[in-house]
Amino acid sequence: MNAGVECTLRRTSLVLAIVVGDAVTLLAAPQPVLDRIPVSSCGAITAPGAYEVTGPITSTFATCITITASGVTLFLNDQVISCVGPGFLASCQVFGPGPIGIDVGSGLTDVAVMGRGTVTGFDTGIRVSSSNALIKRVWVTGPLCLSPFTCARPDAVGIEVNGTSGVNLLRNSVDNQADGIHLDDVTCPGGSASCVVNGNASHHNFSLPIPCHGITLNGTTGYTLTRNVTFNNGENGFENAGIYLVNGATGNTITNNDSSNNLGFGIAASGIGTSGNNIVNNVALFNTSIPGVYADLGEVSGAGPNTWNDNNTCQTETGTVPPGVCNPGEG
Repeated sequence: MNAGVECTLRRTSLVLAIVVGDAVTLLAAPQPVLDRIPVSSCGAITAPGAYEVTGPITSTFATCITITASGVTLFLNDQVISCVGPGFLASCQVFGPGPIGIDVGSGLTDVAVMGRGTVTGFDTGIRVSSSNALIKRVWVTGPLCLSPFTCARPDAVGIEVNGTSGVNLLRNSVDNQADGIHLDDVTCPGGSASCVVNGNASHHNFSLPIPCHGITLNGTTGYTLTRNVTFNNGENGFENAGIYLVNGATGNTITNNDSSNNLGFGIAASGIGTSGNNIVNNVALFNTSIPGVYADLGEVSGAGPNTWNDNNTCQTETGTVPPGVCNPGEG
């Protein structure tokens, strides 16, 4: 048989073969597109599969979508999931526990929430509890405050992760919360799990009565924060920051982020036991500078030792950040 190329078109797949002599080599056999199960209202997803939001969904002061099965991919399909209620500016942002937009239950693997799409007005936009998940290209937002110094927003959170969770937060945008992205006592499970906060924008998260941050690692171990942008977070309250490591956060890598123009620290490590973190090659400029209180970089309230590489671009430092990491005129 002469050498040639034979293409066979089937109803469900395209197989491309190279025929050489009597040998046939398959080059590609794309998988058929899975049918997506429509989601048109709030409710529970209890079985594996691909799901797609088919239109706007509004929740009235209640958690909207819960995922309780592994192997679920939820496509938001450019739709808006919103919550209205008795909370802040007629939303569901309240003091204490409140409704959640998308709640990923515990003990799950292979879960994905895929944008583009919007989750707005919930007390917690997206929560992942002791599971492995990918959250990608979702805009999590809430009611707009015009000024950080008059905003009475409750303790709302954009994206929250807790427990033993391997989560990849990728290219999301979070604003109009008290805390933008909050990892709460999270331990990376290791193995094949992805434990990274990568390429997100967290900004305009502030509330006069609540300590506010762009990204918080609270007691979290084994995560990488990279290529995130945090700005206009905080209101110069207690230890506000663009990126905040606190309460024993350890073994994390903070690299190639831009945390500038925050009303508080750019990047801060705080509290006894917050140690063993690597803060390298970040930009932190034009954050609040109050000697002994706020700076672009801070290691305060008994934190340390952490690694603060002098390749960070910053102008001011405070606490036990080594002298010379930041220098006037940098940037």
